[in-house]
Amino acid sequence: MTGATEAGSAARALLVARTFFMENLDATIISPAIPHIAASFAVQPLDLSSGVSADMLALGIFIPVSG
Repeated sequence: MTGATEAGSAARALLVARTFFMENLDATIISPAIPHIAASFAVQPLDLSSGVSADMLALGIFIPVSG
């Protein structure tokens, strides 16, 4: 491999690692905040669980599809 190819591979691996980190960070921030978000919208926390599930499902589908 040439230096440019190795640098491109390293950059791509870093991009994937950052994407997975942001996905996990998103899940760990949103899940504990559901009661506060529900209070601000004047709904029950259970009403928001389907939205959080849809968000996680969408991430699980579209991150691998995007390559």
